Amino acid sequence: MGTGWTETLIQAGFPLITDQDGIPEHSAPFKAWLGGFESGGVNSVTDILIQDVAIPAMTTQLVLTGFHDVRTSETTTTTAFDTASLSVTETNGTPIVTILSLSNLTPKTTWTAINHTFAQNLSGQTVRLRMTSSNDINLTSSFYFDTMALTATHGCP
Repeated sequence: MGTGWTETLIQAGFPLITDQDGIPEHSAPFKAWLGGFESGGVNSVTDILIQDVAIPAMTTQLVLTGFHDVRTSETTTTTAFDTASLSVTETNGTPIVTILSLSNLTPKTTWTAINHTFAQNLSGQTVRLRMTSSNDINLTSSFYFDTMALTATHGCP
């Protein structure tokens, strides 16, 4: 339901976790909507959505699932003007793994499944799930994420 997320917005008054914009959610009532704004004369604008997650001790397998969608007004088929990523970092920002790299060159126009099994052993750590987007000066792209879940499998003591 969009709880526990920290948002860094392109523009105040437009939350990243929303039911707005006309694109149906994968799992109502909310989805994350990053991008969708032109930079208005500066080089680029950025949205950031993060959540810190404690991975249980003795986790033997960790899987991230969810859905994403990309809509764009860009007309080029060769240049990535607008980008987004889904990654996991340490809480200090040190990268652990980039799960998805998206751009205006990867439009989906329908919800597409995310299913990532982590190769890294993250047992007992607190990690940060991070979604970011960057849009250039004109022709926007919107990056959507929904139904995100981290599933930990762990052994018994």
